[in-house]
Amino acid sequence: MDVVGRVRIVDTRGMNLPVVLLRMGLGLLTSVALAGCGKQVPASSPPQESDPAGPGDEEQLRPGEVANTYVGHGDEEGAEDGDDDADDDADDADDDDAERSASGDAPKSADDGRLDAVELLALANAALDEVLDPYAARVVTPLLPTEWPSTSGTVMVLAYPLTPLESGVTRYTLSSPSYRVTLAVGDGTVTTESLGKKPKRLGTIEKARERSDDPIHQGEQALVDVVAGRKTPEKASRILRHYIEWADGHGAVGKDAEARAAAFFKALRG
Repeated sequence: MDVVGRVRIVDTRGMNLPVVLLRMGLGLLTSVALAGCGKQVPASSPPQESDPAGPGDEEQLRPGEVANTYVGHGDEEGAEDGDDDADDDADDADDDDAERSASGDAPKSADDGRLDAVELLALANAALDEVLDPYAARVVTPLLPTEWPSTSGTVMVLAYPLTPLESGVTRYTLSSPSYRVTLAVGDGTVTTESLGKKPKRLGTIEKARERSDDPIHQGEQALVDVVAGRKTPEKASRILRHYIEWADGHGAVGKDAEARAAAFFKALRG
């Protein structure tokens, strides 16, 4: 007996008709039952995409990738504390200004429109270059007040010409100042004044190289602050005493400059 597909073929030779029909009926029922019990394959459906990084799972990186990590500046409470600290600093600064104002020392303002000592000296030297040979040796004093106590809001410098000695270039003949440059600390107005065509010989000096850390630079800025109304003379008196050191250490130049700003130096020396 052979089976082809799901239908059984029965060899009926040598069988009577009822038996044949019975067997054929049983075979047909058996085929139907087998067909009904066969495993059914469900219809294919599109593949479902899985979430590679569900809640709480770490993202899987491909080789060569680097995870970007955000680094914060502290929690919100910390940020609020920082703002409070900044406000406290501002309040402290206001208190300091109030104390200085009460003591008569006006607070220095960066945007008050007045020039500082470095800017004023640059203006003075530029003005001297226009009336003197810019390559000729000279000595220029620090900024000095035009009067003391200051009422005009101006400072001045004095220019002393130097003549090289024939014996060498390191020593010079010092002459009395040939020009005075007056500068307004408010707007930088420059006035250049000649002090005579016949300078007086004051002696000989050896010109020293200027030091960038010379304390007189602090004294000049303190003087400008006083003349500009940012400080009182009493508050600046300690720093202004650098002028005494400068005058005592610069021989004939210091002596002559002190004589030309006598009220100022007299107040400093007490």
